[in-house]
Amino acid sequence: MNQHLFCCGFLLTLLAFIPEVRADLVQLKSGGELHGQASHTTQKDGGYVIRSLSGATVELNLNEVAFVTARPGLIDEYERKARLAPMTIEDQWALAEWCRQSDLKLERQTHLKSILDIDPEHEKANYALGRTKRNGLWGTRDEHMSALGMVKYRGRYVTPEELELLEKSSEDREVEKQYYAKARMWHGWLVNGGVAKQKAMDELKQLKDPLALKGLSKYFQYDNNREFRKLAVELFANIDHTGAVARLVEMTVTDSDGHIRQTALEAIKMTRKVDQAIPYLIHALSSSANLVVRRAGTALGELGAEKAVPHLIAALVTVHQYQKEEAVPTYGVGIGAGGNVGFGANAVLPPEIEAMMRTGQLPYGVQVYSNRKPITHMVNVSMAQENMEVLDALVSITGQNFGYNERTWQLWWKSQHP
Repeated sequence: MNQHLFCCGFLLTLLAFIPEVRADLVQLKSGGELHGQASHTTQKDGGYVIRSLSGATVELNLNEVAFVTARPGLIDEYERKARLAPMTIEDQWALAEWCRQSDLKLERQTHLKSILDIDPEHEKANYALGRTKRNGLWGTRDEHMSALGMVKYRGRYVTPEELELLEKSSEDREVEKQYYAKARMWHGWLVNGGVAKQKAMDELKQLKDPLALKGLSKYFQYDNNREFRKLAVELFANIDHTGAVARLVEMTVTDSDGHIRQTALEAIKMTRKVDQAIPYLIHALSSSANLVVRRAGTALGELGAEKAVPHLIAALVTVHQYQKEEAVPTYGVGIGAGGNVGFGANAVLPPEIEAMMRTGQLPYGVQVYSNRKPITHMVNVSMAQENMEVLDALVSITGQNFGYNERTWQLWWKSQHP
């Protein structure tokens, strides 16, 4: 008995020192993939020899290979299972459970989300993703609070107004109010013209205080007059504060005027605030508005923001909701010769015509043409959109082009940043 226990213990100890099986993924320029152990050949072009897990070998020239990345063998096993798993709730749940037991957390989330694509009300998948149901809607706590307009501050949720008050002293709030009034006054002077206009310009161009940002946004950034919005770009560029950078980014991705958007981006470059601007632009990639996502992609491409590459990859294809007008079907009754009754869309007879037919005054039937407009209502539709500007940014930053294939992009990025 003791000898048996000793043997088992020795075997477990020996297994603990066996290295994890690893396999290389070889991405071909043609778009295909090979899995196995890759090693350089002795050829002059420095090609590869790939030995598959089954023992077969393949030789490739260097110009056939896009990149090579090493991965745990467990990932290969997962990908085989994922390729074979049918898109059903039962099979996706079984694969998610296998991922949980294999400690593949991100992969597990992928299959839990696939279940919700099939059945958004699936309780186990929702709970596994940390989602709960409130007011009839599933979501995380952050999503529920965000829907209520709340933001997190030091571990608790507050309104944006409360957050602003918490982050500013009473003295700062008083100064901000004074700037708010001044911004309204400067705006009025510029509108009215005359001597006061030049005075307003002189005072505005000397402005450096970040506490003036709120007033400047209200009276210049959001004005319908493009000249005032152009002035806002100049004023924000003069203020050395992250709040000013945030407003320049906002104008870069939301302003309706292309020239102003470009001017705001150039102001970010000119003030050397690119590092401060990139997080705001990355956040814009998750916007519910597709136009904002695309503009953020363009800006990140121009800034050469390499740290944004993983976020750009995730934004290659985004899903957005749109409202669509849809006709509401209406049904009526038509009466033909002999009293035959027929049902059809938009075939409602006027009461006086129907009465005449029922009393035999129209023995040959009747055709009624209506000029009524069809009844319509608005419905929400979801649409996946390929974002060309995001792809252009990735190509510009990385020098690679894998199209809209998010998986290949992720594999390549991982190979460059192991």
